[in-house]
Amino acid sequence: MTWLVWPPRSSWAEGGERRMTIIGLHSFLPVALVVWPLLAAGLIGLLGQWRRGIRDGVMVGAVTMSLLGVGVLAHQTSQHGMVGAAIPALLGNLSFVADSFSVLFALFTTLVWVTATLYSLAYLKDHEGAGRFHVVSLILLSAVLGVVLAGDLITLFLFFELLGLGAFVLVIFSGTPSARRAGVKYVLMMVLAGLFLLAGILLSYGLGGDGTLAPLPHDAGGEGLRWTAALLMVLGFSVKAGVVPVHTWLPHAHAAAPSPASALLSGVMIKAGAYGIFRTLSALFRPEEAPGAAAVEWAFSMELGLGVLWLGIATMGVGVVLALAQNNAKRLLAYSSVSQMGFILTGLGAGAFLASQGAMGTGGGLMHVANHALFKSCLFLGVGAVLFRTGHAELDRLGGLWRRMPATFFFMLVAGAGIAGVPFFNGFVSKGLIHHALETGMGEGGMRSLAIAEILFMATSAGTVAVVLKLMVGTFLGPEPEEGGPRIREAPWAMLLPMGLLSAAILLLGLRPHLFLHGLVAPGLHSWGLPASDLQYYLDSHYLSRPEILTATGTLILGTLLFAASRRWNLLPFQWPAWLGVDAWYRAGAQAGIEAFRWVADSYETVRRLPAQTLVRRARAIPPPEWVAGQPFLDWIWSGIPADIPGTATRVRRRIRRYTREMTGNLALIFVLLLAFLAALAAGILL
Repeated sequence: MTWLVWPPRSSWAEGGERRMTIIGLHSFLPVALVVWPLLAAGLIGLLGQWRRGIRDGVMVGAVTMSLLGVGVLAHQTSQHGMVGAAIPALLGNLSFVADSFSVLFALFTTLVWVTATLYSLAYLKDHEGAGRFHVVSLILLSAVLGVVLAGDLITLFLFFELLGLGAFVLVIFSGTPSARRAGVKYVLMMVLAGLFLLAGILLSYGLGGDGTLAPLPHDAGGEGLRWTAALLMVLGFSVKAGVVPVHTWLPHAHAAAPSPASALLSGVMIKAGAYGIFRTLSALFRPEEAPGAAAVEWAFSMELGLGVLWLGIATMGVGVVLALAQNNAKRLLAYSSVSQMGFILTGLGAGAFLASQGAMGTGGGLMHVANHALFKSCLFLGVGAVLFRTGHAELDRLGGLWRRMPATFFFMLVAGAGIAGVPFFNGFVSKGLIHHALETGMGEGGMRSLAIAEILFMATSAGTVAVVLKLMVGTFLGPEPEEGGPRIREAPWAMLLPMGLLSAAILLLGLRPHLFLHGLVAPGLHSWGLPASDLQYYLDSHYLSRPEILTATGTLILGTLLFAASRRWNLLPFQWPAWLGVDAWYRAGAQAGIEAFRWVADSYETVRRLPAQTLVRRARAIPPPEWVAGQPFLDWIWSGIPADIPGTATRVRRRIRRYTREMTGNLALIFVLLLAFLAALAAGILL
């Protein structure tokens, strides 16, 4: 047995030697988990359409092997704390390290991927693009596992970008005009997210970081630099997570993508953004020695956590209101995903704000990550089954389907109970942990303003109940439409089996939450030196206690009243004013930018066409700006335009043209080098 020598926190002895820390087992299993889906994708691409049975078998086998491999990895991390290895790349190594938190994300990722793959075999059975879907699905599985198993920021960034660009294929999968429009918006926002994230990562090196997912030195860099790096990284990850106000790509992408892709987008891929925010809060900007850290060392982490907490409150509120306004079931679930990301951020932010006492917030946020992956994937698969049988997902055209699709109705009912926080279902546990973290923040944290956050939290929970009721009543319990009734029947077993597996997991985590909290969250907190006793305190004192059940019952009653009032007075759906939509402001900003660039181009063309003498005469006639006044050197430069040299303007134009050619060549060279880097990276992975 070989131990992995890894420096998550670089330190130097007095003699100048670098001190290395033994952290766990050296194993290439994390590397294999990332590389294996890529190899399987290549095999499926070779099989093509002419061996559909073999192709489907390879697909199911590939994702099942990934799930089993993550199970083995979970056992290794429980025994050795951390497991990792590295592979050579062009400019260094790509490192992969698994700890309890990495395994947590990898487990629900591969579980949801298995169910979505089984579901897609029936959903895309006769679709000509089924092979393309499976190839892209395996590439994205590799990308997600690469993100959560990344041992350093550069590896994380590369796989995060691969994930963003690969998901573009699923968004435009149908090829319809609406899908193409959704794809354009999606890819533009992912490019911006990548730029923000890369800038934040580069700034982290300026703060003394060595690229590993370890705490940055407390005394390195100024306060402004730390805030800039943290905000850039949070913003870059927030775009992928669908956080308000950069959430606008999510509902369009879900409406355009096929249902198994929607389950992956909402259930797994946006969690890569949540994972990045979690690592930013709890790995990079926490004190290096957390248990004995002074209050001043926790100050930045606490302030950043408080900001993320309020960002989560805003996201959950906006998301649930927008979900209530939808008539299309897939768009309703998409906006509900935005709201549920708000719950996750609220928990993670509360955990960071409470510093060494934030186990309940962090545990609740992480458990809600897994919970949301389970019940939202099940709901999307259920809506996909309805769409598969009825041909549409508009709630006003559905109803009464519980008689014709009873199994689908039951599985969606279980998932709906989970997301609504009904006792004995998984959402009840994670929402309870987050709620108690907010209460702790008001008490021990001394933030009385969190009372407002708690009120908004409870109101949003009631709104989530109303969203679930709107979906279930509109789809299954309302009056049955006249059109197509006799032709509707239950979904195929290949669709029902994945929903059944997800429903079983929802019930398991609701009835036995200690399997998750003790098995994955507590060991991760212990490895950071943080106490996890609050998790046990919640399980002993609050889980299924009378106050908890009464609180959940009150939320369910309030949500039911909200839904009943909206139906009685026809409040939903409603249309927002255009100026209230984030899209309207994005379009206005884009139009302003286009107009500005157009003005610059027209001005340049006008100047280029002017005769040399006219150009020089007009330049000399322009007075210096006011901010130049009193600065002799700038005054001298401004007045230095010669009036008696007709060739001045010609030389200026030539320099502009030469500069343009040089810049074009530089951009082309950068593009070629980027392609070479990606090719070398692929070679390093495959060889």
